[in-house]
Amino acid sequence: MLVFITAGLVIGVVVFALIVNHRRPDESAFIKQFEHATRNAQQAPQPVQEVVERPLLKLGKRDFRTAYIGKARLDRCRGDLEIEGNLGEVSINGELSADGNLRVGAGTILNVSGDVNVGGAIYVASILNCDKTIESGHSIHCGDTIESKGSVFASGTIGCGRCLKAAGSIMAREDIRAGVEVSAGDAIHAGGTIESPIVTAGREGDPRTITCSRLLRGKVSRGELVETGDGRG
Repeated sequence: MLVFITAGLVIGVVVFALIVNHRRPDESAFIKQFEHATRNAQQAPQPVQEVVERPLLKLGKRDFRTAYIGKARLDRCRGDLEIEGNLGEVSINGELSADGNLRVGAGTILNVSGDVNVGGAIYVASILNCDKTIESGHSIHCGDTIESKGSVFASGTIGCGRCLKAAGSIMAREDIRAGVEVSAGDAIHAGGTIESPIVTAGREGDPRTITCSRLLRGKVSRGELVETGDGRG
């Protein structure tokens, strides 16, 4: 009886070995194919991401005689627009429009009689005055004061070192900040917080809504404050 059991065990081991040896070539081939495909993928040239540089239009002292006298059209700039600093008070008659960013250096006070419409961000070191609407496809950053006889809109934040004033509405998808005052003749809306010592919305006898996630500091001089508390306004 023991002989039969031992023989059975030996036969089982031999059969198992044959099965394993029969499957190994397939597994080995599969592993080699996988390694080969992985190696080819790693060695394959990666697609080159094309970096498109926007054209830059620089305006300096030669382009202004109080008012703009340059030859380039400022109502259809196809890239970034940069106005150098220390020009004093200068003006642009008509619309100022750029696909990219607008930068105005320190010591230059810019007055625009038309709309200011910028696809990118607005960086103003000193003061920007606009007779119509100011609109930025990104954020607005000002070291001193922005004042508009229309409205002010930004897809990002709006921040001013001193004052942010608009005869119409002020709207930002993110935060609104000012070192002294945020004042609008119509509604004020921030997708994030509002931070300013004084916040005013509406005119005497006609208060308007001030909407934000939270008023961080300061007080509402005029207007109805609505704090959503959800970070979105």
